[in-house]
Amino acid sequence: MSEVLLSVQQLTCGYPSRPILSDVTFEIRSGEWIALLGRNGAGKSTLLRTLMGLQPFTGSITVAGDAIGTLSATKLSHRIAYLPQHTAAPSTASVRQLLLFSRYARQRSTWIFDHHDTHIAERTIDLLNLGAIADQELNTLSGGELQRAMIGSCLVQEPQLLLLDEPTSAFDPVTKADVWSILHTLKEATDLTMLVATHDLTTALRSASRIMALADGSIVFDGSAAAILESAPWRRVYGRNLRTGRDDLDGSPIVYGVE
Repeated sequence: MSEVLLSVQQLTCGYPSRPILSDVTFEIRSGEWIALLGRNGAGKSTLLRTLMGLQPFTGSITVAGDAIGTLSATKLSHRIAYLPQHTAAPSTASVRQLLLFSRYARQRSTWIFDHHDTHIAERTIDLLNLGAIADQELNTLSGGELQRAMIGSCLVQEPQLLLLDEPTSAFDPVTKADVWSILHTLKEATDLTMLVATHDLTTALRSASRIMALADGSIVFDGSAAAILESAPWRRVYGRNLRTGRDDLDGSPIVYGVE
């Protein structure tokens, strides 16, 4: 069994007068791809932000054995990279410049990029198939192209854990498929651990090695896609039952809609 990368114990977080999550405990092991499910307002974004040290909390969060409160922002970014739903990128920078700028957390003391920084950036360009747009300004990119570039900006930090907050929200079906394809590529080509908050249930059930679902301030399901289809905790998670099934051709899970 792989080692524990992230340990969360008795976590309570949210707002001082109104916790969003209460007494949450779980672990993430190296190499896992976890889909984080739940309704809007269930606490998915709050959890991801808290894991990055961006929101106050009580309880314990350790990554690779160290409490996140003992790590500087730079040291934490060596271990965890986070892509929020809405990102602000320097519009006149090119994709290649964005990737190099994102190496800052790995710099010792200067903005001078060395051969290794350039190698990491070029390797990421190849991995994410960014070559054709590497020298384009970010403000000229499509939504899907920009999302690929932003995922690349996380990868060049060389983190152990990647947190993605609804990476396909507001995209058309083709662009969504492209982004999920990139995540599959990352999973196959690297040992990166991923925690992905998403509303794309069918793809999550087909892709993730583990499903976590939030409701009522806590984790109400934590297990495999097969287990969540069997236990069907949909009403507790979403307030409605969902119609699910299996693809006739390959047997993969499908969420058809609400009952």
